[in-house]
Amino acid sequence: MADTPLIAACSDEEKAAVLDTVLSLHPEIAADAERLARAVLDGADSDDIAEEVIDALTPLDDLPAEAPAEETAELVTFALGPHLATIERRAQAGLDESAATVALGVLRGLYEYRDAPACDTFETAEDIERLLSKHDIELAPEDYAEYLPDWAEDDETDDEDDEAPGD
Repeated sequence: MADTPLIAACSDEEKAAVLDTVLSLHPEIAADAERLARAVLDGADSDDIAEEVIDALTPLDDLPAEAPAEETAELVTFALGPHLATIERRAQAGLDESAATVALGVLRGLYEYRDAPACDTFETAEDIERLLSKHDIELAPEDYAEYLPDWAEDDETDDEDDEAPGD
């Protein structure tokens, strides 16, 4: 890699500004930049994302069991906000498979965290399903069976008023 100590010292926002400027000055490299951006965005790993979600939710273990559900839901949404924004951005960019991979990682993290006393991960999982549905993105049924078996089971047995994620 080139020796670029000033770029290394830049924040993410400053790097983005530099990239925008370079692309405006050198439009001939825009196709390369798009190719590289696609490679980065397509490189999502649901295992890594699931671990990030678990790490983000772990501090909620310290909440008292009698914590108001609304407050807890807000904390979960705040903790998962960056991942939800990533799903939205990728879906809007037409990177459906990448958005689905991120969503699967978030769902896997929620699933692993599902028995936490102060956290209703199932409701959050339904929110993710609605986000995907808004963009006509579906997770593969085999992903539910492999990674979210209890929710896949619920998918087969729940009625319409209490649907499992994936319905």
